[in-house]
Amino acid sequence: KREPSIDLISFDFLESYKAYLKIHRGNKDVSINKRLRHLRTVVRYAIKLGYKIPYPFDSLKISHGEPKCVYLTKQEYEQFKAVEIDTNSPLHLKFAKDLFIFGCETGLRHGDIVSLTWDNIDEAMTMITKLQNKTSKEVNVPLSNKAREIIEKWGRKDESKIIFPPSPDQLTNRYLKVLAKRAKIDKHITFHVSRHTFASHLAMTLSPAYVMKLIGDKDMRMVNVYVNVDKTDLMDAMVKHWNNVS
Repeated sequence: KREPSIDLISFDFLESYKAYLKIHRGNKDVSINKRLRHLRTVVRYAIKLGYKIPYPFDSLKISHGEPKCVYLTKQEYEQFKAVEIDTNSPLHLKFAKDLFIFGCETGLRHGDIVSLTWDNIDEAMTMITKLQNKTSKEVNVPLSNKAREIIEKWGRKDESKIIFPPSPDQLTNRYLKVLAKRAKIDKHITFHVSRHTFASHLAMTLSPAYVMKLIGDKDMRMVNVYVNVDKTDLMDAMVKHWNNVS
């Protein structure tokens, strides 16, 4: 075996690496492409540092694959909201539940929620206006009654401008697993599922353009992924349609 060095990475090497990952490691295309993108980042960084090496990725096609969209159906969302938490449970378990619900009602990412300030909400408590941390793109989201209740319940009234108490992402995700199990939801739940839930529910009644505006996405490809309903949701939508046309 040779010691690995950056100059060994040629087009032939990449093709061999892909075959190795597929045949010997049993990786799926999504995993293979992810590893290739990571390797490409290393090569680009080496070139920036001044290494005189050819760029081997020009002729290599790396697919991003179809984005995954894990979301709660309307029934699952009701199950989640109905989870009872006893008074002896950790306070953050209760907060994690309400924070996730707030995400389902607004579509905001975790980082945008925990950095939300009172200045981001109008005086009538009807609208959130905020520059997203990830994209710096402004998003305007009307506040539902449930979202207002959560702000009134957890919103800090001290000198801090930040509305919600600190909430580490990893700790919140840990408690969300507990809550999903209690709700009998057999899905891998992280906080980002709340954003997908918000968008997927909107996509049942609103046009993709409206959905894209409300969640602040620039990529219509991702918005189209949110149009991803299960059999129960399809049946509910058709019943409403039949009632309207009959």
